[in-house]
Amino acid sequence: MSQPAISVIVTALNFERFIRDAIRSVQAQDIAVSEILVVDASSDDATPTLVAAMAETDRRIRLLTARRHSPALSRNVGLAQASGEVIAILDGDDAWPLGKLRAQMTALSAPMVGVVSGLTGFCDAIDPETLAPPQGARIETGQTVHIGACLYRAAALAVVGRFDEQFRYADDWDLLLRLRDADVREVALPDITLWHRRYPGSLLTTPDPRRKQEVAIAVKLSLARRRAKATA
Repeated sequence: MSQPAISVIVTALNFERFIRDAIRSVQAQDIAVSEILVVDASSDDATPTLVAAMAETDRRIRLLTARRHSPALSRNVGLAQASGEVIAILDGDDAWPLGKLRAQMTALSAPMVGVVSGLTGFCDAIDPETLAPPQGARIETGQTVHIGACLYRAAALAVVGRFDEQFRYADDWDLLLRLRDADVREVALPDITLWHRRYPGSLLTTPDPRRKQEVAIAVKLSLARRRAKATA
């Protein structure tokens, strides 16, 4: 049986320091992907130039442009262009551990599985050679909702639709809850499937009360769907 085509959507906004590591972590996987769609949200720095240079030596890389709005919008731009049967999403300041795709594709091959999640490794540095936290880096591991730690069947995403662009922070929470409410089967691996880089000025380290508010909204919407389903 042939391997399903894998589309990887990499979102970027002023990530010239990190974007090469993110793309290289996809290229370094021992399972080849079909396309790497880099969605640049109108960066002011050299991000699009660096991506274009990488595309010259890897024809799977395509540079797409989105207006500067939210990660959800950039992800939707990528989804609209993705052609693979399997979808992976990676923020351009993060990286994948070696072996991520093989482990998750194996789990995804089980009957009726639509989503494979894993652990997120939070770290303050990623070595550009090993594409992993260097010795002495601060690392925390958690089973938390993170879009880059998951692998999705395109058919499962088609059941619930695109990312909700009203969210700036909780679009991944909202999507995963919609998948669960639609009874899409998920398998959770006990392995780290994403290195999430923490650094000053990143979206998730910048204090903003909207973050918790958005998670509460996503949970509230999920409860409303469940109640409606129970009374249908």
